[in-house]
Amino acid sequence: MSKNRITLQDIKRLCNAESYERAEQYLLIGRVKKVEYYSNILMAKVIGTCVYDVTVNLENGIKATCTCPYDWGGYCKHIVATLLYFSEHCDEIEEKTEQTEGRVSEVLSRISKEELNGFLLQAFKGDSLLRTRFLILFADMEKEKSIDEYREAVELLFLETAENEVYEDYDSIVDFSPLRDLARRYVAKGNFMEGAKIYRAIADGIAEKISEFDNLGLFYEGDFSTVIQDYAACIDSAGLDFPDKKEHIDYLFDQYTAKEPVSFREYYEVALFLLCISEQGFLYVLQLLDQHIPSVIAELGEYWRRSFQVQNSIALKLRILEELKNKEKIFKTLAQYWELSCQYCLAYVKLLKKRGKTDEAVRIAEQGLQRFPAHLTPDLFTFLNRYYQEHDPLKYKHNLIHLFYLTGSWKYYDALKNLLSECEWHDAFQEMSAHLAEKDHFLNSRIIDMYLREKLHGKALELVLKAEDLDLMTAYHRKLSDKYPEQYSFAYQNLIGEFVEKHRGRPHYRRVATFLKKMRGIRGMEKNYDAFIILLRKKYRTRRAFIDEIQRL
Repeated sequence: MSKNRITLQDIKRLCNAESYERAEQYLLIGRVKKVEYYSNILMAKVIGTCVYDVTVNLENGIKATCTCPYDWGGYCKHIVATLLYFSEHCDEIEEKTEQTEGRVSEVLSRISKEELNGFLLQAFKGDSLLRTRFLILFADMEKEKSIDEYREAVELLFLETAENEVYEDYDSIVDFSPLRDLARRYVAKGNFMEGAKIYRAIADGIAEKISEFDNLGLFYEGDFSTVIQDYAACIDSAGLDFPDKKEHIDYLFDQYTAKEPVSFREYYEVALFLLCISEQGFLYVLQLLDQHIPSVIAELGEYWRRSFQVQNSIALKLRILEELKNKEKIFKTLAQYWELSCQYCLAYVKLLKKRGKTDEAVRIAEQGLQRFPAHLTPDLFTFLNRYYQEHDPLKYKHNLIHLFYLTGSWKYYDALKNLLSECEWHDAFQEMSAHLAEKDHFLNSRIIDMYLREKLHGKALELVLKAEDLDLMTAYHRKLSDKYPEQYSFAYQNLIGEFVEKHRGRPHYRRVATFLKKMRGIRGMEKNYDAFIILLRKKYRTRRAFIDEIQRL
């Protein structure tokens, strides 16, 4: 079994549905060519509008680039097709790679030093990136460098990589392994501070490029996470006194509170925690946070109320206070900032309740319901539910309705039904179904489930058929097709017919096959199914892939 096995689910997470479907078609018709795999680097040429070069680095996760101009969500179809090819032929490709690597090792063992030197000198003439990597890795280690010199080396790697590619916008993955290997060599010799300088230079170089080019975050997130933690680990291993360590805490804190790149803020926070393992370190970061976070809630403008930067800083403060087990300061911080976040509001409410201040907790929770968007408030409603059940029956009733809207949990539905008389329940049911219907058509399934729960199967069928949605039909197939076989069978026939008319391609035909299997299983409608299959085969006899799929039924 390959250690770099890639599953279809892994690939689907990296792209949108359209790219995945197109990639499947590319793979099927053989557009992935010249696949090579060496040292965890997968390369291929994929035939599209023209021939595109795909490079995938599998050393730490999946990081890929393509020379196509694709700029939508996730990876392009050329990258996805290459990954699909690798997933399908992984063992075969890696076996071939092992043979190649063995052959390279065998040749290296028998050629002379002069022959190798001659080869490298010739290779350096035509490959400036190779020359740069060689100098970084094998230059004199006895001479320590400044962090600015290492930053220049990082910048040179970016520039050399761009010059070797079609697009000079840093869209290709830069290989930092020469610098990282050099850092590891220093660390192995016990020179942790020199290693730290190298890791910090790489982190700074990536952060700078991310700020310039928004689309690079996906490519370098793994590299950045690793090197910034390696930097912190080196500083910690160096055994610095706290005054000397403060300089590095200040650096990480400044980067953490910087406006860009926002996507890397969590990694600076992780590195901060690696450095601040003592009470002294945590107290120092709290001082920095208190200078950074606005101290009075009334001073915050609306922008700052919504600012993730401020909220993240408060979250960091609370996390540090929890590490220090300072319950009183946690309470005061939540009391000061609960209006900024539903999460803070809920935590503050729970602490008030724990301290016996139930009325104040209820007041704050009710204000939170007014302040925050409804989809963020289920936990506040849940907190209030227990109180209202004992003290306010009318609010308890309305609270159960809101909890059912927000969570879809039937325990609130059933609790409400048990609370009301038959007449009251009828009115409440009509109100809830009308509300859900107006709110969002995606909530149709909730209303259908309500009808089924009340054994109103005819109403449920009416909604399912009105939606004209094959996926919705299959979702309720088991509960409705036996009761209404004729309506369900003819609905499948109409919708499948429309679907086949509008869509082409094997992935779509496979979906059709799954719908046909459902239709075939409707008892008493076998003749209708058989006639429909004959019609489809006749009408679409020129679509070979379609005929192939339905013949497998």
